[in-house]
Amino acid sequence: MRILFSSMSLPGHLNPVLPYAQALRDQGHEVRYCTPKAVADKIEKAGLIHVPSRDTSLDEIIEAFAGTEDLPQNEKDKIIIPRCFVELAAGRALPTVRETIASWKPDLIIRESCEFAALIAAREANVPHVRIAVVHSEMERKFAQFSVEAVDALSASIGLAADAGASLISEPAYTAFPASLGKTRVAEDAPDLHRVQLPQEEVNDTPQTWTPETDAPLIYVTFGTQSGTNERERAIYRTALDAVADLPVRVLLTTGPNMAEHPLGKIPANVTVETFVPQNEVFKHAKLVVTHGGSGTVLGALSAGLPLVVAPMFADQPDNARAVDAAGCGTAVFDASPESLRMAIEHVLEDRTFGDAAQAVADEMRSFDSIDQAAQRMLEHVSHPAQAR
Repeated sequence: MRILFSSMSLPGHLNPVLPYAQALRDQGHEVRYCTPKAVADKIEKAGLIHVPSRDTSLDEIIEAFAGTEDLPQNEKDKIIIPRCFVELAAGRALPTVRETIASWKPDLIIRESCEFAALIAAREANVPHVRIAVVHSEMERKFAQFSVEAVDALSASIGLAADAGASLISEPAYTAFPASLGKTRVAEDAPDLHRVQLPQEEVNDTPQTWTPETDAPLIYVTFGTQSGTNERERAIYRTALDAVADLPVRVLLTTGPNMAEHPLGKIPANVTVETFVPQNEVFKHAKLVVTHGGSGTVLGALSAGLPLVVAPMFADQPDNARAVDAAGCGTAVFDASPESLRMAIEHVLEDRTFGDAAQAVADEMRSFDSIDQAAQRMLEHVSHPAQAR
C-alpha cells in the first residue's frame, strides 16, 4: 500500500509522526513524507523518502504572530491558527502535496493535526485520510473550529467547494494523550480518539556530565527546543535559575539552540546547563520535570511517571498546564516568578500524591495500542472506513 505522510517541520509536529511512518515502512508499505525542505536531513536519517515542500522562515512566522502579543490566548488562537497554519504553512505545502497525490497516487494520507494542506488535497482527490493529534484535545478543538473559514478559502483557490469543516470532523484521529488529561473531541459527532503509546526508545546508560552523583533529587528543567526567540521566552530561563538556586536539589537545565546566543547570567552551583539532552535519558534519573508545557515533554514525563511543574507561555501550553493540574499529576504556574515557581517545585517534591497521580497516568498510557498496532489499524481506513472509526 502507498501511504503519504504530511506534517509541519517543527519538532513538536514532526517527531510524533515519524514513528508511524517508520512502522508502516517496516511493515512493507511504500511510504513518502511531505514536509518542508529544512528538515530533509532528519527525514533521511529516519530512513524515509522525503517529498520537500517550501520552507516557511522564522521571520515569516514571527510576522504572522504580529499584533497578537497582548491578546488573551483564545483571541490569539483565533488569529494565529488561520493565519499561520492555514494561509501561510498550508498555502506553501499545498502545491507539493497535490502534485505528489496526482503523480504517486497514495492509497492513504496521514497528516498531523496542524497541517492542513493534506486535508484539502485528500478531499480533492477522494483519498482516505487520518489525523495524528499532536496537541491537547482542547487545542485540537480550537484548530478544528478556528481553521474552517481559512481552509474553505484555500480550498476555493483550487476550485474545491467549501465543506465547513466536515472532512476534518469526520476524520479518524490518533493521539498519545491519555483520557485523564481531557476527552474533548473536535465536535460532538466526531469519532472517538484512538489512543497510542509513545514509542519505546533506547536509553543511553553511559554517565554524562549532568548525571547525579549525590542522593539529592534531580530536577529536569526544559522549555523546549524552540524557546528563546523573544524576550518573554528568554526571561523564563532566568526565572527558573533563580527559583532553584537555594533548593537542596540537583538541576539539569537544557536551553535548546535558540538560547545559545543569549547569556543566562550567573549559574547556581547546583545547576548543570546543556544545550540538548535526549529527555528519555534524563527521565530515568529525574524526580520532577519543570517545563513550559510542550506536548512532547508533558507526555514523555508522564509516560515515565514523573510529576510536573508547568509554567506555560503560548500555543497549547496553557491547555496542557490546566490538564496536568486538573489530573493532579503536577501543578500549573501562570506568569511565573522565582518565588511562585520555587513554591510549586517544593510543593510537588514534598507531596507524594503528585507522583502517585503521575504514575497512574503512566499506567494508563501503557494500556494503549503500540505504534505498530495503531499503524495497522490505520490501514483499515482504506478498505473499511466506517468500521475503522
